[in-house]
Order: sequence, then structure tokens, then C-alpha cells
Amino acid sequence: MDIIKISLVGKGRQKIIASITFDEGPHKYLHSLVTPWIEYDCVINDVPDSVAIVPFVAAILPIAWLCDAEVVVADNIDADFLNAVERIKQGFQQAYPMLNFGGKITATPVHNVPHQQILESACLFSGGIHGWASLMRHIDEKPLMISLCGSDIAVTNRKAWRTVNKVNKQTAKDFGLEYTALTTNFREVIKEKALNKLVKESGESWWQGFQQGILLAAYVAPLAYVYGLRNIYNVSKTGVMDCCGCHVIDDDSNSTDRLAKFRYLCSLPDDIISKIKFHVCEQPNSDGNNCCRCEKCYRTILTLVAVNCLGGVERFGFAWDDKAIRRCHHFFKTDISVTSSLAMRYYPAIQQEFIKNKESIHDFAKYDWFVKMDFSKIDEYAVKKVRRFFKKVKVATRKAWRRIGR
Repeated sequence: MDIIKISLVGKGRQKIIASITFDEGPHKYLHSLVTPWIEYDCVINDVPDSVAIVPFVAAILPIAWLCDAEVVVADNIDADFLNAVERIKQGFQQAYPMLNFGGKITATPVHNVPHQQILESACLFSGGIHGWASLMRHIDEKPLMISLCGSDIAVTNRKAWRTVNKVNKQTAKDFGLEYTALTTNFREVIKEKALNKLVKESGESWWQGFQQGILLAAYVAPLAYVYGLRNIYNVSKTGVMDCCGCHVIDDDSNSTDRLAKFRYLCSLPDDIISKIKFHVCEQPNSDGNNCCRCEKCYRTILTLVAVNCLGGVERFGFAWDDKAIRRCHHFFKTDISVTSSLAMRYYPAIQQEFIKNKESIHDFAKYDWFVKMDFSKIDEYAVKKVRRFFKKVKVATRKAWRRIGR
């Protein structure tokens, strides 16, 4: 059995640094020359080492399980977290029964009790539909708002993070909440393309399906200790765990229907809706605003139109007019990022919502093309076939040149 060894390298006033060493098997999926770190915008130097190590251990677990490797923790680790590991693994196995989650963890447990309880609960918040729905459901609890840089926004894209962080801070201020954020380079530690191939059978990308949920849940462990939190609301079935008396809860189990969340948010009082600004864009070179030209933006905009949100999609942070609608139509017919497998997961339900609300949707005729589009055959457009062909040629040529270079 291959071994992945994890230890703390340093812990400062606001930053934690770890070391991850591994055998040949996991080497396919991890960069050996990248040192993982997390930086918080609050003081964490009083956090016990057994809690500070939790984020790095939890983030590496899905890779270890799928490689059937043993995770060896050189330092002590929080007992609540260690006791939850098997339950976390079972959650992954239930979510992805076509894959085998093996491996094990070896560590010495230590019980940790925070010195004080400053806040009762927290919400993980990215500005997307799930984060907003979760925040609004628990707004009466006055939860701590927590955002992370290094997930949807690359750690190197400082401009985008400044924009998003500023908006999130304003959101917290608008609702009278405390706000904190953290930054991590863990996405640079993993070899994401190789991991996507590893889990191809699941139909999910590595980051969205296997890494993001558990990473978000784990990286707030030091904050759970600092604030004495009891509940942290996450929106991921694979992002549940315990640490130092705090429970990270799957807040998505109450409403797995994406459309239901849109309806819920659009039904809120007008003074609340006026404060909601979605951040959904996942373009790598995003400036932190919604580009209104990518699949994620189009999916969100079309859903808002379908549920007939009052005041239009513009009030939620999107630029949308007749030209944008035509551009959206062209995008679905030509962009190879929109595959039939992806489209069939989301768009038929949105089409049904359009049909249900036909009489009340303003300018419904402008979306006639969308309602009639057969997303099961979206890969068959000629332009897409040509683009996929040239992409394969480009990849094959690049590989050939690499072999020649050797």
C-alpha cells in the first residue's frame, strides 16, 4: 500500500504551511514541488497543531482513497475529525458507487475544546445560488460568512479576488454579519487533468465532484476553533465532517432542486432581493464579475428568466439584452464546452420551467430557440464536430513534439 505522509511545517499569525510526501502511486496526481499553505485574514496562531493539520489531511483523503493509499499523519490530529473520517468515506462511496474508495488513515487523536464561543454558526459563501440560498435560510442565526480564494477563483488571480472579496464584505455588511476569508494554493498541489481521468466514470469533474466540498469544509476547521462554532453550513453531500466540537452540515439536503432555490430567492421580499448579487462565473481569467458569456453564467441567467424573477436578471448582477440572447444561442450551437452529458443534467428542467411559466415570461418568443433545442443531440452540430476534431489534432501534435523533444 502506497503511503502519503502529512506534517505541519509552520504555523504563523495568519498562515499554516504543511508538507505532503508520497509514494509512486499518488505521484500521478500530486505535484511534489508545490508546498501547500492556507492564509487566513484572522489570527490563528493559538489554534492547536492537531486542528491546524485537519485541512491538509481532509483535502488529500479522496486521492488517498481512490489510490488505495495510507495517509500517515506525523502529528496528532483532532479526535472529532478522525472519528468522522469513515463516515466521510462512506458518503463518497454512496455518491459514487461505480468507484472504489479504499485506503486508510493512521494518526493519534487528541480532543480539542475551543476556549470561547464567539459565534454559534457559519455559512460557506461563494456568491453562487447554493451559497445564497443557504445564507438566506439561516440569516436569523446571524452566521459568520466565510469565503475562500483558490477554489473557483485561482489564487494567482488577485484582481478577481479583490473584486469578489469586496462584494462579499459588502453583503455581510448589508445583512449585519461578521465576515472572514481565507486563501489556499491547494488547487496548484493537485494534477487536476490526471484526476479528471481517474474519476471519468463518475461523470463529474474532479474539482466539482470530489475536491471542492471536502476542501471547503476542512479549511474552516481552524476558524471553528477560533470562533467556537457549533455548526457550519456547507452545500455539498461530500463536504460533511466534525472538528473540535463543530459539525459541518450538508445544507443541500433540504433542497437538492436547483430550480427550487431560484424560486425561493426570487420569492424573498424586494428589499432582500435588492441586496442579492450572484457571482457564478468560473472563467479562469475572470475579473471577478460575471462575464455573462460562459456556460455557468448562461445557465444561471436562463434559470432566472425561466422562474420569471421580478425586475429581470440585471438586478442579480448580469448584463442581458437582445444581443446577449442571440450570443447565447450561438454559444450552445458552437462551444464544445457544452456537451450533451453536461447539458442534459440542467437544461431540460429549465426548458420545462419556461413552458410552465410561458404566459408570464416577458418576451417569451425570444427564447423559442431554447425551449425547442434538443440538448441530447447538442454534440451533433457541425461546428462542434469540426472544433473537436481540430482540438484532438492539436493535442496529438503537442504530444508528438514532446516525444521528439525527449
